[in-house]
Amino acid sequence: MLSINKQDVFKTILILWFIATTSYFVYDQYFDYKVKGIKAAYDSGYTTAVDDLIKETKKGTCQPFEVTKGEEKASLISADCIPQQQESQEVPQK
Repeated sequence: MLSINKQDVFKTILILWFIATTSYFVYDQYFDYKVKGIKAAYDSGYTTAVDDLIKETKKGTCQPFEVTKGEEKASLISADCIPQQQESQEVPQK
């Protein structure tokens, strides 16, 4: 007849528990690494886009330039190129 020792059962359960917790920890660390990588790529792309917009508006050509995102387009121009009205003209005098 086959007899199972209680110590063998305990050792087997302990080994399975160790493997399961180690696997979960490794998976959690890998998932966190992936999320941080995606966030770093997003932040880099955002920074690059903003830097490109700033460079384009600082050129001083006062020509509109297009910005596209997918199928959406917008024409932008630097606010420095728009003539500013003097404050005395904006406020009507009584």
